[in-house]
Amino acid sequence: MKVLLLGDASNYHSCLASALRRQGCTVVVASHGSGWMDTRRDIDLSRGSSRLSGAWLFARLMAMTHTSLRGFDVVQLVAPVFATLRPERLRPLFDRIRRANGRVYTVSLEADPYYVEACTSSRPPLPFSEWHIGTRPSPMALANPGLRQSWLDLRPYYDYVFDRVDGVVTALYEYHKVCSAHIAPGRLAYGGIPVDLHSIPAPGPRPQGPVRIMAAYHATRMAEKGADILLDMARRIVARHPGRAILDIVTNLPYGQFIRRLAGADIVLDQLYALSPATTALLAMANGAVPVTGGADDYYRFIGDDGLRPIVTADPFSLDRTERALEHLVTNPDALAAMRAAARPFVARHNDADVVARRFIDFWNK
Repeated sequence: MKVLLLGDASNYHSCLASALRRQGCTVVVASHGSGWMDTRRDIDLSRGSSRLSGAWLFARLMAMTHTSLRGFDVVQLVAPVFATLRPERLRPLFDRIRRANGRVYTVSLEADPYYVEACTSSRPPLPFSEWHIGTRPSPMALANPGLRQSWLDLRPYYDYVFDRVDGVVTALYEYHKVCSAHIAPGRLAYGGIPVDLHSIPAPGPRPQGPVRIMAAYHATRMAEKGADILLDMARRIVARHPGRAILDIVTNLPYGQFIRRLAGADIVLDQLYALSPATTALLAMANGAVPVTGGADDYYRFIGDDGLRPIVTADPFSLDRTERALEHLVTNPDALAAMRAAARPFVARHNDADVVARRFIDFWNK
């Protein structure tokens, strides 16, 4: 099977490509390298900073549909916005890609107009998200009053793409929950987030010394992820237990450097408003660290696993409970060791890149 993975975010397609190749597929990744993460790609689609860079990228991509972006059995978009172009340019490019190739799919791995509209409705389908906590707007939503409408303005373009792709693959439980309300079951599948355990060594014994708490976040997305609140929790815990824990703050590192920093962490602060673990949390677990992130009961039921629970479940309804759970690991080495021991097996079972790639291939073959 010849596969084109078009666009990337948080190393998603680059990681998936490695596993697809191991399973016999010929794969080309064309992307901008997840921006500052600078992830691997075969064709670089980075956009320059000049005033005409958008026009140049659009012309280049349109020309490439006659050469290196044609003749694939499967094309998978990382999202309907698969390149750093406006919708009015992406739409004719999408049409050209459809005509030049076989089946076309898209991944649902980030917020989109459907997700934002659902999460900001009077009856949101999720108990909380970066947009709401219960029926109340989240701090991020309150701080960015125009952001909701800017997402909803993209609805016509997203409708156009979603109506014409052969299927949609979801990366997270949250997105699958929302997508299932507007996409027919036969056109929807859960893929998950791939983690390439082949490239991440198994963690060794934990060295003696204080518990290392790593705070990993995007500098411009702290309120969106609730990282500011988790970071304040960690600072209070470190102050209450001098010598027992240290805090390592990491932001906006290239992917390779980020992976190296993860290797020494015991606990990784990720997201407060998530229901399931995303990329940073899964990479942390692959390295034998315990993430503080989404681990809702509904998520465990969705993946069919109630045995391994290596996540400190962040709960925006009870910040005190979340802080106590984090502090318990700092002050109880045996509890920390037990959760660390379950972390990598959890990823191997549910998110190893080969497992995720098999889900994609099975769906494409339908």
